[in-house]
Amino acid sequence: MELPQEFIRQMMEELKEEGADFLRAYEEEPIRGLRLSSRRLKAFCGGDAARQGEILSRLSIGDTVNWCAKGRYIDGSQPTKEQSAKEQPEKEKTATEKADRGPGSDPLHFAGLYYIQEPSAMLPAALLGACPGERVLDLCAAPGGKSTQLIDDMDGEGLLVSNDISASRGRAIVKNLERFGAGQILVTAESPENLAAVFPDFFDRILVDAPCSGEGMFRREPSMREEWRGKGPDYYVPLQRAILREAVKMLRPGGRLVYSTCTFNRQEDEENAAWLLQEYGQLRLLQEEKLMPHRQRGEGQYAALFERAGEAEEDAKEYRPGKGLKKGEGFLSYQALGRKEKESCEAFFALTGQEFHRGRWQVRDGQLYELPALLPSLPRLRYLRTGLLLGEFKNGRFEPSQALAMYLDGSRFANVVDFSPEDGRTWRYLRGETVDAEGAVRRGGDGWCLVLCGGLSLGFAKRSADRLKNKYAPGCRMQ
Repeated sequence: MELPQEFIRQMMEELKEEGADFLRAYEEEPIRGLRLSSRRLKAFCGGDAARQGEILSRLSIGDTVNWCAKGRYIDGSQPTKEQSAKEQPEKEKTATEKADRGPGSDPLHFAGLYYIQEPSAMLPAALLGACPGERVLDLCAAPGGKSTQLIDDMDGEGLLVSNDISASRGRAIVKNLERFGAGQILVTAESPENLAAVFPDFFDRILVDAPCSGEGMFRREPSMREEWRGKGPDYYVPLQRAILREAVKMLRPGGRLVYSTCTFNRQEDEENAAWLLQEYGQLRLLQEEKLMPHRQRGEGQYAALFERAGEAEEDAKEYRPGKGLKKGEGFLSYQALGRKEKESCEAFFALTGQEFHRGRWQVRDGQLYELPALLPSLPRLRYLRTGLLLGEFKNGRFEPSQALAMYLDGSRFANVVDFSPEDGRTWRYLRGETVDAEGAVRRGGDGWCLVLCGGLSLGFAKRSADRLKNKYAPGCRMQ
């Protein structure tokens, strides 16, 4: 691997006798991993250790990642494009052969059982330690892997605000969070300055996985080497400090903040941590970690955990807005809907077997949302998702969303068809095809039906006897 000469010089100076080992690591293959969803794993396996072992074997999962209990290394290798091209056509392959293609092509991936993630990237959210009921901010969140880790740690309770200044990158956050069944979320595409103006002293925990020179990505993303030559620490350090200034404004007393990068440069890592302590006397450094490819099994990551001095006020869970906020802006109350729309909606939700909070239901542009409990008012920000998208109204009829399908507990829904992960019909459903339910595990009757994979939600269908008219969201389909 051809590394930038200035990068080699920098690392040899810093690591000294370790430098040769560090450079030799770049001759090895990149490390791959995945992170299990504890919520999904519990629903799929319950307390059955044997069944969990079968899943780990199916996914070619190896050892646990030391810094993340839910992280696993992926054993073996994925087939190359050239190898895949030589295989027989997709429609002729058996379910077992398809599963052998790797975790990314497994139906359980589409069901949100796990997220494919480089092991080092699991460190920042694990270090932050988000808990159920907290208000958490992922400030530089795209593509959303760390947000899915945070919402899983929160057990779906509290409020997660996931932000990226780019709306195009932010759409990946929405897709990933919804695949994990997240409901208590806000996904925004805003500058840190605009967020800080609205959320002063608000969040219990904040993750700042900052833009950086990306030295920890050189092995798996060769394009980063060329980008490094044009944008090094001199470009990124001022940007990182500007983001941190706004993040500190949003951290409440007693709250915790993790600053992380995927680079090895001391200016962007340890020196920024020291700067943060010097600038903000109310912060103290609790822990500092630096993963490097010659020391640990991973591509590399830096993370520092800070805590703000002081104690939270007793009413800290009550939202007190900053400037620029107008209650209910752009939304209509659910109660303002017509009789036909409400009857159609209530008929569907009678099937769910779950409690929803109609007092937080709001309608915008024909779409029905349940807003997060910890944010009863919406600020003037650019949103990509406001809470849980329940569905939309078409010609007076309610049609449930893919996000709702992933949020629902399949064991409580009235009408279900449950395919095993090995059933070829599972793949056909994920490709958007009409499928037959004969012989599958079934419950209920005709109408809206929740399609499951081993008990985990995949999406909706319209059932008529044993025929399932596919309602799986086009943007989520297996290619």
